[in-house]
Amino acid sequence: MGLFSRSQKIETVLLVDISDARVMCATLRLDKEKPAVLATAQKPIMQQSVFSGERYLHEMQRALTGSLAALAPNHGAPPNRVIVTLSSLLCLSQVRSVSIPHAHRQTLDHAFFEHYTEEEASRFTQAHPHGVLLDRKIMRVDMNGYSTTHFAGKKADTVRLDLYVSLVDKNVHAAVREVIAAATHQTNIELHSYSFATWRALDYWLGLKEYLLIDMGAEITTLTAVIAEKLHASVSLPFGKNEFLRGLVKDLGTTPTVAASLVRTFFEGRLSGAAKERMQPTLSRLAQRWATLSAHGVQKLSLERTPKALLILADSDLGTFLEHELVTGTPTRVMPLRSSLLASYCTHEGRTTQENFFLLSVLFSATLKKHHLV
Repeated sequence: MGLFSRSQKIETVLLVDISDARVMCATLRLDKEKPAVLATAQKPIMQQSVFSGERYLHEMQRALTGSLAALAPNHGAPPNRVIVTLSSLLCLSQVRSVSIPHAHRQTLDHAFFEHYTEEEASRFTQAHPHGVLLDRKIMRVDMNGYSTTHFAGKKADTVRLDLYVSLVDKNVHAAVREVIAAATHQTNIELHSYSFATWRALDYWLGLKEYLLIDMGAEITTLTAVIAEKLHASVSLPFGKNEFLRGLVKDLGTTPTVAASLVRTFFEGRLSGAAKERMQPTLSRLAQRWATLSAHGVQKLSLERTPKALLILADSDLGTFLEHELVTGTPTRVMPLRSSLLASYCTHEGRTTQENFFLLSVLFSATLKKHHLV
């Protein structure tokens, strides 16, 4: 017996969102104006005292297997495809600039750009022979030095395009596909980088055109700059929620469970007295480390101007930390991407998880429906 019963004919999609802290699976219905979340299941990826990529992959596979098994009894409709979004911890992404020689000799049509994007994507994968290409998207086209979106059938002396590409290690790619295929008997499985997914979801549903997204996960924080509706650049920083927990475990001699509770109560403003004083040196040190890393990350993004908004994607504990650090340090508008906001663009049938990271993957999945649903 596979994951889904074949007795019902409901057009659904299986969504698998793999973060650096958990695996979330959901059945979605995408044949209406808003995506409908039918059922969800999740399993944690066990935290490590010292991060190991090999151990993470093993624990991720266990969590994926467990979450798929937990989802199976919740909804009987078979998926017509599987959409997977992968944490930036697992992906490498770049925005690559391509200058096209002798452009004046050619007509700028779909075949023209398809040729050069395929060529550049091939160079990207050749430079990373252990990777499998995930996403490929033209972000900007310049003709004779001017950005344009109207280039079909035209000619130009010079053409430059900015191409977003992402890939994942082939072992991760194979492991994810094998677990899903074994559980679902589904071979129509498409994988995407989470950075690409969030950009597309925020553009399509919220109409956000220019911002710096701060996506703080368990192990890393990803800074993604979007300028003029297009992904400009992305950089990952070795800083996440688990760094808070490890710091408290080490400094206070406590357990990860107690450390997580302390972080939550501290940022909720419910911690006082000696406990708060004991935490303060650790949090001050981490705040300084965040300030240093984020400043370096923004510098690497090579932004020509300050984005119009700073978007925060984090859990409620670390979201409070980031809001405090950003509001006190910048005049730019700070916008937390809370689950209550994102959930308003979805419908929920029954008791389903409404987590902000997961909901962005749901909204991304819905942007693909026109290309897959009849």
